[in-house]
Amino acid sequence: MLSTLWAKLDRRYLTQHYLYFLLRHRFAVCLFIQLGTLLLGYEALHLRVHTDFFNLYPPSHPYIQLYQARSRCAAQRGVLNAFVICR
Repeated sequence: MLSTLWAKLDRRYLTQHYLYFLLRHRFAVCLFIQLGTLLLGYEALHLRVHTDFFNLYPPSHPYIQLYQARSRCAAQRGVLNAFVICR
């Protein structure tokens, strides 16, 4: 009994029956794939991409704290500050 179970769980056996299933029910399989594609395409049309990069960075990092302190002023947003220190 155990040997017949292992024979049914053989990879070739399972692959063969899976392919036979796909060939026997090819219309239903194609319809299923098309419906899934249409549903996912419809959902993709309503997808909104909202990127907020500051949620990715740790808020306790000194560079992020400096940026947040500087960006409170609306004129400072998107401005790169470069400092030169003479020693």
